[in-house]
Amino acid sequence: MDHPEPFDLTEDEFVEGEPGRLDIDDVFAKTLSQVLEEFQACAPDDIRPEGDDAGHASLFEPGYRFLDVPAGVLLMAPDGTIAGGYVSCDLVIGEEHRGKGLGMETVIERCLRDGQNPVLQLDESAYSHAGLRCHRAAWRHARENAHETRARIERWAGPAGSS
Repeated sequence: MDHPEPFDLTEDEFVEGEPGRLDIDDVFAKTLSQVLEEFQACAPDDIRPEGDDAGHASLFEPGYRFLDVPAGVLLMAPDGTIAGGYVSCDLVIGEEHRGKGLGMETVIERCLRDGQNPVLQLDESAYSHAGLRCHRAAWRHARENAHETRARIERWAGPAGSS
């Protein structure tokens, strides 16, 4: 079976890129407030959705949705606040939203949107322990649930004939 990019790679290629580039350390973990503050200070427009995009509903948790922003993907909570996201090379889920599979789903959404794992753009593939677990789980889930993965791609592509 053909898998969409980047889930067509082996699991190790997906998380590491080239052998020897993996760096796992919890020093790479950031809180949601840290990530949002960094963007607000340096690139606030990169975490603002363009236009009237209502986003895509989470397939795991009712009420959550994903918004496309220039820096990546934001995860919105049912109350409309930012619950997490994968912006630039930072994957973060707010503490109160963890344990629902949303980190794994956020990785899938971002990687399908861009056709690559953003971490592979770094000099070293740097993850916190939790981040690495989310990426490995996302790779397995996307490959084991091909129908769901294709449905996600179609959502990002939009209605047939749209540009």
